[in-house]
Amino acid sequence: MLTGVLAQPRPPWRARLRVAGATVGVAATVGAVAGERWDVVSRAVTDRFAGLTTGSFGLIAVVAVAAACTAALLVRRMLPHFPAGVVRASSARAGTVLLAAAFLNVPLLTWIAEDSHWRGRQLHSRPWPRVAAVAPRLRPAFVLAWADWRRLGRRPAVLAALAVSAVAPALAGAAFTGRAHGWVTAATLLAGAMAAGTQGTAAIRRDINDPALRRLLGVDAGTALAARAVLPALLSAAWLTIALALLASTGELPGALWPVLGLAAGPGVAAAALRIARTAPINPADQGPDTPLTAPPWLMTRAGSVLLGVAGAWPTLRAVYAGHVNASTFGAQLAIAAVVLGGYLMLAVRSA
Repeated sequence: MLTGVLAQPRPPWRARLRVAGATVGVAATVGAVAGERWDVVSRAVTDRFAGLTTGSFGLIAVVAVAAACTAALLVRRMLPHFPAGVVRASSARAGTVLLAAAFLNVPLLTWIAEDSHWRGRQLHSRPWPRVAAVAPRLRPAFVLAWADWRRLGRRPAVLAALAVSAVAPALAGAAFTGRAHGWVTAATLLAGAMAAGTQGTAAIRRDINDPALRRLLGVDAGTALAARAVLPALLSAAWLTIALALLASTGELPGALWPVLGLAAGPGVAAAALRIARTAPINPADQGPDTPLTAPPWLMTRAGSVLLGVAGAWPTLRAVYAGHVNASTFGAQLAIAAVVLGGYLMLAVRSA
């Protein structure tokens, strides 16, 4: 922590830390690829530590304490020159994150991540040749939706993290129940697909927070929402396809229809992602009527989004729980996903 404080106000130190982190990552990757050679190195390091005595560990502890004290003295010396704005902004952001996590305010967490991404960046104005070439052949609503595609395309790390997280259902099921199918795997599939879908809803959240901007653009609300629902549906479908393909490739979910079933379930789960993005910010002071049988409004809205996702992917979740799939399950999933997503878009347009 003290080293992080020392690195904050100095850009060269931050650059060095990033280089060091990248070097460690490359070394770990090379070591993992090395296979048996990495095992030999790890055994050598283990044998080296096994030969240390109690006095050696005591010396290491003394050196660690001395390094911590030195860092503390350096921090104390630099406090008069430390930018107070950094401390205030970090403290306020940390408090907001804790409050958002306590009340399950996922949209606020995504806004915090978005602000952190753009803070300190210098935006340059330049032509958008791809949009200029495509826009004449697209309707205005799809031109507006193109912003989410561009935003996601400029963040390959997010796409890589989503792809890696597709192994979570198999790991969760094996960790809690000892098998790769069951209620734990189904719940993890639903949560992961909803999280993947919300990565393409930045423009929808902006419209909810600033509806005047959407009205100034002169685009019909229903058409814009339908155009912007394409990307969340594709993200949810792609994530489910990868996750179910991994489960099928290991033999835990026998059959070849599992990846296709993930494609069919994506639009149904996207309805839940859209509802999360369009939900108003949480007001902790609004607790609703004080009765034993009622819950706070913010909890009811979040529970409603989860129930919508369960309804949109119910055939897939039931098939994962049972561990087998057939053609009728695929047909039922297509019909339910179309009904859930289409019905939600109709109701959302009327309430806009």
